[in-house]
Amino acid sequence: MKLDTYKAWVVGTFLIFLIAGCEAILPPEVIDTETVLLVISTNPENGGIIDGLQQDGMYSKGDVASIKAIPSEGFVFTGWTGDYEGDNNPASISMDANKSVIAAFSSIDEAVVVNEVSGGTVTYGLSNLFSVNFFKSRAIIRLG
Repeated sequence: MKLDTYKAWVVGTFLIFLIAGCEAILPPEVIDTETVLLVISTNPENGGIIDGLQQDGMYSKGDVASIKAIPSEGFVFTGWTGDYEGDNNPASISMDANKSVIAAFSSIDEAVVVNEVSGGTVTYGLSNLFSVNFFKSRAIIRLG
C-alpha cells in the first residue's frame, strides 16, 4: 500500500508542476526577480544603430543603461521613443522594469557645405527647414 501512496504523490507533484509551472515548486531564492530586459530598435530600420547595449539586454534592477544612437550615412538622430523619451544622446535609462526603447532617425535630403563665409544667409531644404545667418565669428541657426 505504501508504494501506491508514493506513486500517487509523485504523479500529483508532477501534475502540479505541469499545471503551475516550475516557479510554484522552486524555492523563492532560486527565482530571479532582480533581472530586467531592455529591448531596443531603430526607426527606420536602416536609419542607424544603437551602441552600448549590455549582452542580451539583461540588466539588474536599479542599473542605469547607457545607450547611444549612431545614424547611418544620410540620416540624422531625432530622438528616443517608447519607455524612454527625449533627445539625449547617449541616453541614460533607469532599469527599474522591463523596457522597450526606439531610436528615431530622419533622412537628410541634401547636404549643405559652406566654405569660408564673411557674411550672408544660407537657406536649406525644400521648405526652408532652417536658415543660417553667418557672421565673422559665429552662425545663428533658425529652424522652420
